Amino acid sequence: MNDPTPALNAALAKAQAELQHAVKDRTNPAFKSQYADLASVLDAVRPLAAHGIAVCHYMAPQPDPRVVSLHTVLRHSSGEQLDCGAVTMTAKDAGPQSVASAITYARRYGIMLACGIAPGDNSDDDGNAAQGLAPSKPTSSPDRATVSAPAPVVASSFHRSWPEDRDAYHARLKELEVTPGDAELVCQLMKRPLPHLLDHPSRTKFLAYLATDQGHMALLSIEANKE
Repeated sequence: MNDPTPALNAALAKAQAELQHAVKDRTNPAFKSQYADLASVLDAVRPLAAHGIAVCHYMAPQPDPRVVSLHTVLRHSSGEQLDCGAVTMTAKDAGPQSVASAITYARRYGIMLACGIAPGDNSDDDGNAAQGLAPSKPTSSPDRATVSAPAPVVASSFHRSWPEDRDAYHARLKELEVTPGDAELVCQLMKRPLPHLLDHPSRTKFLAYLATDQGHMALLSIEANKE
């Protein structure tokens, strides 16, 4: 448990009124999607410094060298600090590039979670994903996990429940802040049918899975591999 942090709490409340969402300023060529890189996230939380708040991190030791468990800590000029918890994920392997990528990803999301910001919705991710655009040839290094983008679908491949469920399905994805493309990638990682091929009960269970910690980690893994 953290000690009481009244000065930090007051400063953070004032600073959050000035924080902006992180701009999606980078494009992943393999997935044709945009994301907010670490520099954009740090720019978004820069107003914290004017209120005497610094963002720091520390790594919790893990027995598996592939596992990155990075804590984000908010420190105030009064001497108070708040450990905001860890983002934990497993790199593809123990190589320096894979581990560094996981650390960068954990820093990005640790900061956004601690400060209550999100990537700004200034891209056409949803439109591209909904159209099932195929990825260009992978340009990432060999030690990155490769996940293929969903292939275009034709009307005849829809489950009969899809037309009636489609609007509610997309509305729920929006509530979960998950793009249709990322939801399909989760299905591919799980080696399960894509959402438009599922019957209504199975599609409902899939949406419930996306809201769980396991679903969240699957989405984190996909996001990390986009960079």
